[in-house]
Amino acid sequence: MATSSKGPMGSTSDWGSDFFGTLNDMPSEPVLGIGQILEAMSALPAFRDARNWLLRKLGISQGSSVIEAGCGNAPGLPDILSVVGTKGQVLGIDPTKAFIESARARTGKLGATNAKFEVGDIRAIPAADGEFDAAFCDKVLIRAGPPRAALGEMVRATRVD
Repeated sequence: MATSSKGPMGSTSDWGSDFFGTLNDMPSEPVLGIGQILEAMSALPAFRDARNWLLRKLGISQGSSVIEAGCGNAPGLPDILSVVGTKGQVLGIDPTKAFIESARARTGKLGATNAKFEVGDIRAIPAADGEFDAAFCDKVLIRAGPPRAALGEMVRATRVD
């Protein structure tokens, strides 16, 4: 996970933990249960349709690079890969270790060598300015406050044409 860093919204250590950042301290059973809920939600037609609509609106295509902020266990990875293809790059960031382990396992099952998942804080994305073509998040901004810090980091890490 990212260590404390200073940005326009103050230090990451000043924000305290959000709910998902505290899951690393919980027993594995409830965390796995939350992962199953995220998985089930992502498969609902309304959520999947909304995710695919947003991915189309990002203006990305085969070969694009995307950061998925608050990726969870990566249930949307197949949809992202369908847009960026095998030549694109996907980086997922989430504070929950168990979710990142599940995301990495999903990546292996899909044979997606162009997708990488890291434990981290979306309010302090470990990326250079403008490193990605697009940033994507799904149901995370209501949980990772302050939203301005998370959005600011996604903008910072995204290329501006």
